[in-house]
Amino acid sequence: MFATSNRHHFFDRFTHSDAAVSKTSNHFVDKKLSMIGAACDVLFKKVTSISGFTRQIRLELLLLIKGLSKYWYIAIIGLNIAQVFVPLATLSQAIIPLSWLMCVLILSPIGARSHLNNTDSLLSYCNFSINKQALSVISAAILLLLLTTSGGLIRLLMTGELLMVAQMFIATFFISSLAFFCASLTNTNRTFEVIYPALWYLGPLHAALYLDYFGVNSQLSWQANMPLYFLGIAILLFTIGLLKSHRNYILR
Repeated sequence: MFATSNRHHFFDRFTHSDAAVSKTSNHFVDKKLSMIGAACDVLFKKVTSISGFTRQIRLELLLLIKGLSKYWYIAIIGLNIAQVFVPLATLSQAIIPLSWLMCVLILSPIGARSHLNNTDSLLSYCNFSINKQALSVISAAILLLLLTTSGGLIRLLMTGELLMVAQMFIATFFISSLAFFCASLTNTNRTFEVIYPALWYLGPLHAALYLDYFGVNSQLSWQANMPLYFLGIAILLFTIGLLKSHRNYILR
């Protein structure tokens, strides 16, 4: 019996030791992420202090990323590191599209956030500009998507792949406009959460030319003018979403 008791105490030391190491490791990761976040926020405050609209974009971005898990940030940091080192084909075919897919749940409510949060009635008492708010939301969504692929964006700029850079900006505008359109039209976040992964799977992942909003095969995509078509579709989706937002505001 004494031997059994000693054996239990012996193994308990390792259990407590592992728990302490895990706790210390988590604390270290949390601390580093907080430091990175604080540094980015200070920098972003300076960049967006130009006007009231840019400050509103910053606030919209903070709303988008509010409450995200630390594991999401770790995954995005890992993907950004991968974007610098992987072959160019892998970057365009897999890493960049996967980075954008990580944002699907974040972007899905952007056109119906007030409805989903039950704050519709509060907006009627505010000096509220639907156009300005919609533009700031779309800008924040585009900025978030570009930040998740900043490693690839910097790499493409440094290597002179300007057509792919243009495709990235068009693709992020298209994704943001699609999210805004879906939420504004249906007043739910689920529509975009269903449509976008399907489009992602058929488009960039399988390089289906007429569904590839990013343009995995850059040369073929530009020959078929697909980036320009998706730019036009993005503008149309945003316009329809904006009109629906106006209608929703009137009907409150």
